[in-house]
Amino acid sequence: MIDHSLLRPFLTDAELQEGLELSIKYDVASACIKPCDVLETTKRLEGTQVLVCAVVGFPHGSHARETKLFETKLALDAGADEIDVVMNIGKWKSGSVAYVERELRAIVEEVASQSGLTKVILENSYLTQDEIRQACVVCERVGADFVKNGTGYGASSSVVENIALMRASVSPQIGVKVAGGVRTLDQLLDFRRAGATRVGTRATEEILLEANKRFG
Repeated sequence: MIDHSLLRPFLTDAELQEGLELSIKYDVASACIKPCDVLETTKRLEGTQVLVCAVVGFPHGSHARETKLFETKLALDAGADEIDVVMNIGKWKSGSVAYVERELRAIVEEVASQSGLTKVILENSYLTQDEIRQACVVCERVGADFVKNGTGYGASSSVVENIALMRASVSPQIGVKVAGGVRTLDQLLDFRRAGATRVGTRATEEILLEANKRFG
């Protein structure tokens, strides 16, 4: 259920390798990494069940549509299995639904053509509840596999009620990912009860050690 986050801008190559070893040790769902680290990550995770998750348009979502699509192709060609793409938040809040939908559809179709999964990051902290709800509808309409609350680098968006809203706004086959501030087992369990199916966190080891201690 965990995407181990290795996205800090100051993350060193040595810290990346440490994070990948931890990802393998705990057999997480994926290692979520920066675009520049995709090839190195792919090589290290080869032969394991840990997926390579690359971010696109991170963290602001305001790249040109063509740039996001090119970034997506580069990541997939380097071995990425999943793409976490940031929606163009400003365009969405401007009411440019067609622009956002066209951009996301192009990315989702590119990822699907290589049998990958797409998670669309909404950055809930900048959106109203209605904007969150409608964004979820658009994400499902373009074929996204997950909706995600935030990058973890914007204002706090890890609110249980918002995760529940996202869960209620998409059909059961669409996943819901929460990221940003999930540091304890109790927090993870609260989000899981609210409908989250993936959790992005740097506190993977702490959470899983506590889970093993508590549940055996």
